[in-house]
Amino acid sequence: MPAKMSLAAWGRGMKNALYMGAIISAILGPIIYVLSAVSHRSVSDSFKIVMGIFFIVCFFAFFLNRIITHTTSGTVLLDCGPNPNRMLFLLCSVVFGYFGFTDYYQNFVPEFMTFEFIDLIFAILFPALYLSLAFGRLQIREQGIWAYWGLLKWKNLKSFEWQGTDHCTLMVQSHGHFQFLRRGALPVPLEHKAKVEELINTYRIAEA
Repeated sequence: MPAKMSLAAWGRGMKNALYMGAIISAILGPIIYVLSAVSHRSVSDSFKIVMGIFFIVCFFAFFLNRIITHTTSGTVLLDCGPNPNRMLFLLCSVVFGYFGFTDYYQNFVPEFMTFEFIDLIFAILFPALYLSLAFGRLQIREQGIWAYWGLLKWKNLKSFEWQGTDHCTLMVQSHGHFQFLRRGALPVPLEHKAKVEELINTYRIAEA
C-alpha cells in the first residue's frame, strides 16, 4: 500500500516551511525596500520584481538540480511508491494554473509589460513545480535516497530514526551548516520499512 502522511511528517514539513519563510523574508525584505527607495517605485511593484526574480532563479535551480541528481543517482534498489501528497500537489497545480492565467489575461495592460511578464512566469512555473512534486517517488538508489524530487547522498546522511504512526516515517538529518534546515520526514509504506533500513545501513557503512 502507498505511504500515508503522518503527524510527524506534517509537523516537520510545517517547521521547515516556517524556517525558510522567516529566512527568505529577512533576506528579501530589505532588498525590496532598498529597490523601492532607489528606483522610486512603490513597495508593491518592488515586491513583484524581487519576488519574481527570486522565484524564477529558485525554480530553474530546482529543476536543474533534479535533472542532474536523477541522472547520477544510480540504479533503483527499492521503489517505495509515489508521494503521499500527490493529489494535493495535483490540485495545487490546477488551482495555481487556473488563477495564474486568469489573472494574467484579465489584467493584461501593454504599458506594464514587465509586471505582466512576471505574472505569466508565475502562471507557468508554479503549476510545473507542483506537477513535478506530485509525480515524485521515494526510492532507495545506489547513490542515496531519492526523496521525491532530489537526492540525499549516502555521504550526506548524518542520522536517521523512525517516528510517526507504526513508526513508518523516516526522519533524516543531513550534514552541513544550519542543521535545523537539514531535517526531513519521509513516510515509508509499512511493507518496505525493514528493507529500507537494511539498505540504508548497508550503503551508509559502504560510504563510511
